[in-house]
Amino acid sequence: MVPELARRANLPEGTSLLLFEEIKPNMLEKIEDLEKPLEHVLEELMDGDIIVFQKEMCPTEAQVFRLPQCRDYFRDLFYKVIMSETHFVKCFSTFFSIFSFRLM
Repeated sequence: MVPELARRANLPEGTSLLLFEEIKPNMLEKIEDLEKPLEHVLEELMDGDIIVFQKEMCPTEAQVFRLPQCRDYFRDLFYKVIMSETHFVKCFSTFFSIFSFRLM
């Protein structure tokens, strides 16, 4: 399954991947059995299941990114709140967005 996913993501052959299944928003479960063919894994999945994968990185590589892991990204996405406000002054409108985060 991993070689097929790496090929579809245009990653070099032999790239190590970490695979996760999204159970519910902000909850990812790591998929351990990576040796199965893609067809067998797809048989076990149900309609609507989401598979997330990322390149496996060493700690020094991960330091470059603000959200180095899939779990970090989904946690950030889950807690992000976008507040928009519009002001109308003399037929002109200004629009701005504030990014805020719910408390974890």
